[in-house]
Amino acid sequence: MAEIIADIRSYLDEATASDWTATEVQRNIVQGFHEVAAAVIEVYEDYYITTSTSSLVGSQQEYALPSDFLKIRRVEINYDMADANAVFQRALPINLDQVRWRLNNSSIGPRVTGNPAYYITGDNIGFLPVPNKASASGLKIWYIKEIASPTSFTSSDTPDIPYHNRFCPLISWRATANLLRKGQQESSESDKFDIKVEAGLAKMKQFLEDRIAEESKSIIDTSGMNLDFGAPV
Repeated sequence: MAEIIADIRSYLDEATASDWTATEVQRNIVQGFHEVAAAVIEVYEDYYITTSTSSLVGSQQEYALPSDFLKIRRVEINYDMADANAVFQRALPINLDQVRWRLNNSSIGPRVTGNPAYYITGDNIGFLPVPNKASASGLKIWYIKEIASPTSFTSSDTPDIPYHNRFCPLISWRATANLLRKGQQESSESDKFDIKVEAGLAKMKQFLEDRIAEESKSIIDTSGMNLDFGAPV
């Protein structure tokens, strides 16, 4: 992170803080970092995937999502961890309009799909059927986390982006562009840095799109239905 600050000071031609304070520089670094991280999520969101495990409570349908939750990737649920024969099942997402009976159905039998189902409202995740007993650590969630802002600006603090040695300049350039607009001091130079950032973000996304380089591209069957389009209807 110290290298990013040094680069920005170099671009600003200001080795010692004068027009731009350390606080201003750090604030714009944070903004640039989040822009780069958001671009990473657009093409390779699983870079920021994490997991959360929690317990089910009998007759409780909805549970709080993790505080840093951004996007859901996968949900698995085990309604009875005390039973050695019980296993985790994948829960599938549903729209509330798909539920044709009462939402708080506690029956394990009827399903909207062949699997348990979940829905998200606000900062909560709800399940069908509703758990009918406590199940310790019976809920697993894989999700894309909201990226925390850098808080340390020392040389040991590395921005949480893939191949940071290659793409950290994008943060420096965006921060420099924003800082040069302060008081409209160097608007034309600011525009040049913005152009570099946009071109750099496009190259970064192209680079990250094929992060899994093994095997050839394939289509994933997520429905489990007969997808032989040559078969008679």
